[in-house]
Order: sequence, then C-alpha cells, then structure tokens
Amino acid sequence: MIEVGGQMGAHTVGLARAAGDRGYVHAFEPQPEMFQALAANIALNGLLNTRTWNLAVDRQPGVLHVPQLDYSMNNNFGGNGRGVRSNPFRLFCLMNTVR
Repeated sequence: MIEVGGQMGAHTVGLARAAGDRGYVHAFEPQPEMFQALAANIALNGLLNTRTWNLAVDRQPGVLHVPQLDYSMNNNFGGNGRGVRSNPFRLFCLMNTVR
C-alpha cells in the first residue's frame, strides 16, 4: 500500500496492521516535524512492514516548496511563507523497483 501524506501515522498504523505479514506500506510525509512523529509512531508500534519516506510525491520530477508549519500559531498551516524544499518522489519509480 502507498500512503501519501502520512502525517503522524494515524492511518498508517491501521493500514500496516491490515496489510499484515504479507503486505507492505510505504508512507510519505514531506513535513520534517510530521515525518519525525510518523517514524516514531511506526517504531513505537513495532511495524516492520512499513517504510517511511521524508519526501513529497508528484507525478513529475522537480522541486516542490513544502510549507513549514508554525505550531506556535493558531490555525496557521504554512501561511508565513517559510518552508522546505523537497525533491518529489515519483510513484512510478516505487511501483517498479520496490516490493
């Protein structure tokens, strides 16, 4: 399974458990802080059938601007203009090279 926008792993954990021993989950999350929470959640739940990627996903190569969230501000989802750059991962590559 492929999850794009894994956030902190709320759905990833359920997907990994549903996949069981015979399945595999690839969870993508470009936000650095959210990715850390995702990776921690996967580790804390002992999910060996899950791979986390600190990358954005797009259908074409290039560079994306991923807004950097300011968690100290109420209701602000990147409106401050700061951000990080992410080289988007092409799902075609994943589907043709990784189990």
